[in-house]
Amino acid sequence: MPEKYVIVKISDNTPRKIKYRLLKLLQGTTVTINNRRYRSKGLVDKYNGIKLCPRTYLIPFDKVESFLKEASLKGFDKYLETITTCIFS
Repeated sequence: MPEKYVIVKISDNTPRKIKYRLLKLLQGTTVTINNRRYRSKGLVDKYNGIKLCPRTYLIPFDKVESFLKEASLKGFDKYLETITTCIFS
């Protein structure tokens, strides 16, 4: 059965410094401490999203509210655009 997804895109007029911080939040990052690597999951992985192309993601419809809420806690909600609902199988 196909699932409902929402397209979430990083705005084009986002400043470069904030764009990189937002990409780390969405995609995750790797940190090295004492020669050990630690990987943090991004919000897209946490909410079972799919990366379509650079700065564009598919987020499941039932998880979009919590996704945007968590992004707004970090102060990045004004740089994200929710475009439309689509069906992807």
